Amino acid sequence: MANQFVNLPTPSANGTGTPVDVSTFGSFKTIVVAGDLAAIISIEVNLDSTQAGTWAPVASFPNPGQVTIQVAAFWMRTRVSGFNPHAGGTPEVDVGGSDDGSGFASLPIPAGNGTGTAVDTSSLGLFKSVQIGNAFRGTLLIEESEDGTTAWGTVMSFSQPGLKSSEFTAHWMRVRRAGAPGVNPGTPICSVAAADDQGGGGGGGGNPQRFLYTATGAEGSDFMVNLPAARATDTYLVEGTSQGVTMIVAYDFPDLLAGDRTTTAFRVITTGSLTAGDQIYFNVADPT
Repeated sequence: MANQFVNLPTPSANGTGTPVDVSTFGSFKTIVVAGDLAAIISIEVNLDSTQAGTWAPVASFPNPGQVTIQVAAFWMRTRVSGFNPHAGGTPEVDVGGSDDGSGFASLPIPAGNGTGTAVDTSSLGLFKSVQIGNAFRGTLLIEESEDGTTAWGTVMSFSQPGLKSSEFTAHWMRVRRAGAPGVNPGTPICSVAAADDQGGGGGGGGNPQRFLYTATGAEGSDFMVNLPAARATDTYLVEGTSQGVTMIVAYDFPDLLAGDRTTTAFRVITTGSLTAGDQIYFNVADPT
C-alpha cells in the first residue's frame, strides 16, 4: 500500500471545478484546503463512472482547513458558493489517500413499486458507499442477501437523493421501491462504491477479502470455499468466525497437500458437519 495525491481544480467564481478520478483511492481521504477562500468550498463526490445523477457533498470549508473522511467514490470535485470577487483569490484543494483502490456497481431501480434486478457484489470490499442520484418520490430500500433468493435484509433507505456509507458483506444487492406514485415517480439511479482499506492497526494490509459464507448443508466436515475473486498467489492466510451456526465447531484451514489452497479456493475442515443456513465470516489476507 502506498499513498497518492491529487489536486481538485477550483474555479475563481461560483460554480464547480473539473471532476477528478479518484477510483484508485481507498475509502479514507484527507482533504486540505489552503489560501484565501473568499467563498465556501464544498467537496462533492459521484460514484457513477459516467458522472450520471446527482453529486453528493461530503465536506464543506468556510475557512482553510483539513479533514479526513471515509467515502468510496469514483469522482471528486469542488463547488464554490458565496464567492466574493473583491477579496481573496483561488484556493488550493488537495486530496491524499491510499492506492488500495475501489470497486463499483450499479443497482437497477424499477420505474414503480417493486424490486430491481439483483446484482452480484461479492467481489466488492467491506466498506460500501451507496449513492442515489436524481429526484424521485417514495422510498428506496437498499437490500443485501447472501443466497440471492429468499433471505434479504435492508441495510439503508433513502427518501431523497443522497449518499450513505456502511460496512457489510453482500453476495447480492438490490433496490426495493415503495410508495412511488403513479404520476411523476422520478427516475433515480443507484451507484455503489466499495473499498477494503480499514485504516491503521493490525490486519489492515495484505490485500484483504472479507465475505460471509452460507452453508448449503451438503458440505459435511471437509469442503472447499470459493474466493470472491482470484488472488495473485496461494500463500494467503485464512481466518473464520461463526456468524450464526446450529452447532459450535472448530475450524482448520490446512495447506499441506496439493489443492488445499489455490488462488481461487481454500479447504476447510470442521469438527462437525455444517447445517444448511450456517454462516461463517471469512477474512483472507496475504502475510504481512
